[in-house]
Amino acid sequence: MLRCALPLSVALVLLCGGEIARAARTTTAVAGDVRAVAFTGDALAIAHMPPGGHLTIQRYAAGATPVRLLDTTLRGAGDEAQLAGSGEALAVALQPDTHETFGPSHVFVGPAAGPLREVAACRASLLAPPVAVLGARVAWRDGACGEPAERPTTTTPAAVVVGAADPAITPTRIALDPTLLPMSIALSDAGGLVGALRPSFFAVDSEVRGFSVAGAGALLVSERSAIAAPVGVLADGTRVFSLARLDIGDGDGAVCPNALFTIAAGATERRALPAGGCPLGADAPASAASARVGSSRVYAVVIEAAAARDTPPRLSVVSMRADGGHRRVHATGSYRTPVGLAADGERVAYWHERCGDAVTDVVVVDDAGEDAGPAPIAACRARVLTTTARVRDGRIAVAVHCPQGCRGVAFETQGAPPRRLRSFAFGPGTHALALTLSRTVRRRGRLRLELAVENGPARLAVIRLRR
Repeated sequence: MLRCALPLSVALVLLCGGEIARAARTTTAVAGDVRAVAFTGDALAIAHMPPGGHLTIQRYAAGATPVRLLDTTLRGAGDEAQLAGSGEALAVALQPDTHETFGPSHVFVGPAAGPLREVAACRASLLAPPVAVLGARVAWRDGACGEPAERPTTTTPAAVVVGAADPAITPTRIALDPTLLPMSIALSDAGGLVGALRPSFFAVDSEVRGFSVAGAGALLVSERSAIAAPVGVLADGTRVFSLARLDIGDGDGAVCPNALFTIAAGATERRALPAGGCPLGADAPASAASARVGSSRVYAVVIEAAAARDTPPRLSVVSMRADGGHRRVHATGSYRTPVGLAADGERVAYWHERCGDAVTDVVVVDDAGEDAGPAPIAACRARVLTTTARVRDGRIAVAVHCPQGCRGVAFETQGAPPRRLRSFAFGPGTHALALTLSRTVRRRGRLRLELAVENGPARLAVIRLRR
């Protein structure tokens, strides 16, 4: 489920509306494709890829120009960036998209405002290294590197390393079973949780263990042919987990393969956490769409069944208490959907693309106040206003109205396959779309036009031609 050149420096915009007093929402406009977001106190750390540029991590604070924290050489659509932050520390994990093969990975940590230093690297890594932050403490995966790096046949033993933003503080290394491949980490006051895969020739099993400075702890969760991972630990000690079953279908809506559950502090019994839909990201626990925890609430992006066969499913940002009660829907959209999540205390952030240009809006919601209800993420729509057009030098101009802006591709659909005419990108309003017609279409005197709109429904129109 996983893009018009723009300046890299963008402003922090406060959305003024009738619900501000009830649940404050602020929006940060970010050039290009946002891959990950983390709260760092009163600022945001955002990993994004500007149009035509490389992946970069910047710090966005209200009223200030964004500050560049880390530049990378990554520029692929599937390249991964993972962020974890607090007001005191920031951790960044990077790995290029290697199409399910081994690739280089890097981990950087440091103060929330930088500078960042590299603390771990693999020349060949199957999974992006997980990172976690709690206050000034930072945790990351070390090891699990493919060997030999050119054609890996095995991986090195892995460990969870707990360090700090301050490089003068000596980190603690917690060795793990050499057969485990850590994929997610969550810190708590008493230590933390690590979720790991235990690959075999026949299946992918998983487990979650606690850890402390004394070493790896007891087994908490074990799953066969499923991916179980820690989401985080709430302020009352409740531990939250995600689960992705790998053997009950493809998640097409008939059967949800994903779930959330909790284990109370000091207990061992699981309790299902109803999210009101199928939670995303459980099969990739450190991904942007994975569930998150705040102080007392669990946040998730859930998918709901499509309202009609020809419409896409609806995705919503939801939150709930550990018992599943007091559920809130913060944002919802179908054609244009929330892409990812970040959470901190009583705040949640989600992001979605704009309609008319290569900008992503990162929306922060203060969840401590009264529930203001969901913010709809409207589909990007285009409407063809022209019904008859005059042909001049083989070209016509078609009036297209885009309420919120629109981007996409115009096609001539007389033949099979459809003939691509041109791409377009318009801001809100009515615009002239210039099209060059084939001789066949001009002879017929009629154009069957399709506008394939990004993040919106396609628009069909028939335009009569006159000379």
